Amino acid sequence: MKAEEFVDRIDKELAHRKLELSRLKIQVIDGGSDSDSDQASWMRRSAAVLSYAHWEGFVKQASIHYVRYLNSQNLPVSALKRELQAACLVSQFKRARESLKVRFLGEVLHDIDRIRQGVFRVSPEKIVDTESNLTSSAFGDLVQGIGLDYLDEYRTRGPFIDTKLVYGRHQVAHGELATFSTTEIVDRIEAVAKLLDRYSQQLFEAVRDNVFLAVHDNLSKGISDPDIEEVPSQRTVDSFNQGSRDAESRG
Repeated sequence: MKAEEFVDRIDKELAHRKLELSRLKIQVIDGGSDSDSDQASWMRRSAAVLSYAHWEGFVKQASIHYVRYLNSQNLPVSALKRELQAACLVSQFKRARESLKVRFLGEVLHDIDRIRQGVFRVSPEKIVDTESNLTSSAFGDLVQGIGLDYLDEYRTRGPFIDTKLVYGRHQVAHGELATFSTTEIVDRIEAVAKLLDRYSQQLFEAVRDNVFLAVHDNLSKGISDPDIEEVPSQRTVDSFNQGSRDAESRG
């Protein structure tokens, strides 16, 4: 998979979800003048669930696309960040818990060395885990588990994710007759759209800057590696940014 293809997949995923969120917001606003009606209340409650659904759905699918992109690059496991190396070694770590006998652990170490010299291949579905409820904690584990940084923007939005998105979804999905104001739901939809934008941008920057490579861990410690290329080109950056603008104009 080329970088441009990855960008296109993320762009289509993002555009579809933002368009639906935009239409949902319009319907909620249109019903706001009759805020006490059954239909308006039903629409806001539905929007609370759909807002969460697009949050979890996009994070999961975009992350899976990212791991598939890494799988397609034929990268040596040893050249990747520790978290991505660990993703290839989960079964070996589980085996190591079975026995502390030196002979057994020696075999495990041999397997680990062999895998680290091989090519990166993991099942995206096995390492992209939204844990059924994509709380801020689950999101942090997912992001860092695929070798990305848990950004300050995400930490700032942690209370919103947990107390608004996740809890609001629980209230409705578990049968509570929860009530939401028009302003509250509109703010929620807009906040989700911004989170989707930020995460898609982070994934794109990761591909553009090769942040999945171990060299980036070294650079943070002042160690450079002249053999690492910086790809893809600025053309891909422009392609992604234009795609995001197009998605917003369609919304």
